Amino acid sequence: MARQRMPVGTYGQISYTKTGGCWKARARFHDLDGVLRRYSKSGRTKTEARNNLTSFFHEHAGSFGDDLVQPTTTVAQLVKIWLEEEAKSDDAPRPETLAKYATNLANVLDPEKNAQPLGAYEIRRVRPAIVTAALDRLPSTDMKRKARANLKRAFDLAVYHEAIPDNPAAKTPPITKVKSPVRTIQIDDIEVIRDKVREWSIGANRPGPRNHDMPDLVDLLLATGLRIGEVIGLRWSDIDLLPDGSDDWKPTLSVTGKINSSGRAVREDWTKTGNGIRVFVLPAFAVAMLRVRKMGQKPNSIDAVFATRNGTWYTTSNMQRAWGKIRDAAGLPELEGVTFHTFRRTVATQIDAVLDAERAAGQLGHGSTAVTEASYINRSPVVVDASAATELLVSRSATT
Repeated sequence: MARQRMPVGTYGQISYTKTGGCWKARARFHDLDGVLRRYSKSGRTKTEARNNLTSFFHEHAGSFGDDLVQPTTTVAQLVKIWLEEEAKSDDAPRPETLAKYATNLANVLDPEKNAQPLGAYEIRRVRPAIVTAALDRLPSTDMKRKARANLKRAFDLAVYHEAIPDNPAAKTPPITKVKSPVRTIQIDDIEVIRDKVREWSIGANRPGPRNHDMPDLVDLLLATGLRIGEVIGLRWSDIDLLPDGSDDWKPTLSVTGKINSSGRAVREDWTKTGNGIRVFVLPAFAVAMLRVRKMGQKPNSIDAVFATRNGTWYTTSNMQRAWGKIRDAAGLPELEGVTFHTFRRTVATQIDAVLDAERAAGQLGHGSTAVTEASYINRSPVVVDASAATELLVSRSATT
């Protein structure tokens, strides 16, 4: 029977020789290029020589790489290469998304933030435990999950270029997202919140210029459930408030883009997901507010429904800071922990309660009801009344 050939990346039987006080371990190794080569390593003892040789084989297995990625490439360099390759791919993520990847991974790689930065390791020396330790330094579960996912994709690139034999990030324990209750605003609290927002924005005691931007923005959030970037990216041309004389006309709002969330006042003609481009009918209170707003608003060259005093787009960070000031100044328990996204969840919960989850998902721009039901709808516990049936278990036996 023919002798079985060693698989690529494995080594044969180790032999030992001793010269003076030094041991030498030798074995053949089946390299990635198909060639069997003999390697040797020395040590002060037989065990040390063997460990040195097997450690070499472990690092050497499949570790050849090419002009793009080498075994000696650091993790920080690998991430940079991966981001560049992603940007050049046919289905490249948007620049905004790639910037988020880079920001997320910088928290793991930055040598100024970590005593033993993952980014400084050569990729051939990275083990799952090293990746896990780096992820554990991140402050939140969400950051850990995103960093792990991005590291897996970066190390996949190194495996593809045969710079390392396997993916150390893929072998780390999965990071489970802790399920927390969906935070919504109680209907009885909505009017209190609206009054407080109006008081802060146009009240006599408010410092600085007064305007209706925040009260109107809150009303539009309640009317639509839009993301904050979608609301401040609305144009008047996206809104139909003028009846066309037909019996089936209804006032509508079209979501056609959003403000870039990177902190720059740039409007993009796309939304977060492919299902984000949508049209829906406006409720009467939003129609009334928008008509008053359009008549009283100073014209701007960008057709923005919400524009700064200079006639430019608001940024999401500016609006979030303004909302934080209102929330802090109000001192209302009803506003504690309320963010712009809380309004979005409140709208989804209301639509689900009155209509169904499918229409709630459509309103929010989700591709299916799964995300909507898991993270946006706050359902009351279902009361199951089977008492009439279970009562018979005891009442029948008691009468016999």
